Amino acid sequence: EGGPDIVVADDAELEGQAGGLREADADVVAMQEVFDRETLDYFHDRILLPSGSAPYPFRICLPGNDGRGYDVALMSRIGLEDVKSHATLTAKDLGLEREAGDDADEPVFRRDCLSARVGELTLLVCHFKAPWPDADIAWMTRRLEALAVRRLIERMFPDPASAQWLILG
Repeated sequence: EGGPDIVVADDAELEGQAGGLREADADVVAMQEVFDRETLDYFHDRILLPSGSAPYPFRICLPGNDGRGYDVALMSRIGLEDVKSHATLTAKDLGLEREAGDDADEPVFRRDCLSARVGELTLLVCHFKAPWPDADIAWMTRRLEALAVRRLIERMFPDPASAQWLILG
């Protein structure tokens, strides 16, 4: 219906991604365009582990707003705490202004902003609106999403400049 086609990664592409993750050997991996938790677990168990990667026992993928299954996810070797989806937040909830004519009760995030704590570090995983089909209109949405992430950080920490946080996406 006028949008980009949904592209499903083939086995070779997934195996390539698994190889990259194995080589990186990161303790925490932020992901986007993950269909759901079942898909994330399938990738982990059937593709990533057979590639020789060490396991990621802590995995999260919560439903977002996309409707096509383009959610964000985290895989971690370190326990995840304070995991929270911010998919339902509105501009009104965050005290932000929307463009004229936009519904202030619509969710700010086109997909989600997933937050989680890993030790002392707070992660915010956000897949910002793609610049499609109209880059100018998308820019307004992306800007609002970025301001919303900033507002979340300001609300999470009394002094954001001295806190340990990272935006991923």
